[in-house]
Amino acid sequence: MPFSNFNLTGIYFFLLFLFFFQTQPIWTQTYKPGNQKPDQLKEKQESTKDKEDEPAVQIDVTHEIATDWVWRGQSFGGEYLARRNNASYKEISESPTYIPVARVGHSSGFYFELEANIALKGRTDRDSDGRLQSFPGGREVQGQRFFDRLSSGNVSPDPQGNSIFLDPANNVYGDKCDLTNPTAPLNKCLVNPTRINTYNEKNGMARTDGLFTTIAYQLEAGKFGDFTIGSWWYSKKDRNVRSAWNEIFIWWELPFFQKSLNPTIQSFTQTSYDVGGGYGNQ
Repeated sequence: MPFSNFNLTGIYFFLLFLFFFQTQPIWTQTYKPGNQKPDQLKEKQESTKDKEDEPAVQIDVTHEIATDWVWRGQSFGGEYLARRNNASYKEISESPTYIPVARVGHSSGFYFELEANIALKGRTDRDSDGRLQSFPGGREVQGQRFFDRLSSGNVSPDPQGNSIFLDPANNVYGDKCDLTNPTAPLNKCLVNPTRINTYNEKNGMARTDGLFTTIAYQLEAGKFGDFTIGSWWYSKKDRNVRSAWNEIFIWWELPFFQKSLNPTIQSFTQTSYDVGGGYGNQ
């Protein structure tokens, strides 16, 4: 069955069921002393003792400063900063990022984690294109055409209804203008000519700040490997773009080479509406 057909509510109830009703280990194995060497028995006893000494709840906090914030092989910081600064692209992108992580884990296998990404450079908006605009983020106004009309002193509308206050063909109109009928009496299309200027684009690195929130369950299944099932949400500070999305994931850490290569099969599916970013079911 494809993961996209999973019932999200059912998965959450399953996680809660495991958390509140798990009184016995999910995976157990029986060891007979007669079939084991003394060293194996000692190692097993020490491992069991170490697990018994672990606290039921463990909190871990880590701090990291990275040269870029990269997620699933894609730069979400360095390339954005290069566009903001009109800089040429590099083979290795650079955007210093502070990444704090706080994780609360329970001995049953459940954990809750917060991971943030905070840009440390170029956080403010700046004018990157140098274009004349009627409002921030507006289309380019042809300066020669606008200033010729302004310098001539002819501020009255021409036969097409265009003037220094309104010229849709030259992108001179207000940010709340309905271009389907720009001359309508109540339409907010007229522009103060003094506002035809250059504006900062919405490109400050502070807009890339975000927060991962994860809740998951880890199952140690002995000779079958380890399994993790959970869900995470990512929220961005910039509300002018897609600000949040959600995924359900299942990981299987294969039962061989765990201490060296730790091979893992990962599968995830988006449950948020917009999957246009290229990350659907994988």
